[in-house]
Amino acid sequence: MNILVIGGTRLIGKHLVKNLISKGHDVTIANRGTTPDDFGNNVSRTVLERTSAESISQALGEKHYDMFTTAWRSAPMMLNVCLTC
Repeated sequence: MNILVIGGTRLIGKHLVKNLISKGHDVTIANRGTTPDDFGNNVSRTVLERTSAESISQALGEKHYDMFTTAWRSAPMMLNVCLTC
């Protein structure tokens, strides 16, 4: 599966990403790009501001993902933004 993980570099997110990689999924992490990660070439990366509809739309554009996930507590707001992009 082609999976988008919003965040992916802290707490639960980094464990989720490692698990998805180990299961053979194509993983893209989308975040501000300020926290380093140790995923190397095992993930794709995109930079966005998750609280900005414009930033999400510009960063994700016409890209397609089979699913997206996040551990962020304000995910319902972001889901509405992503579904309208």
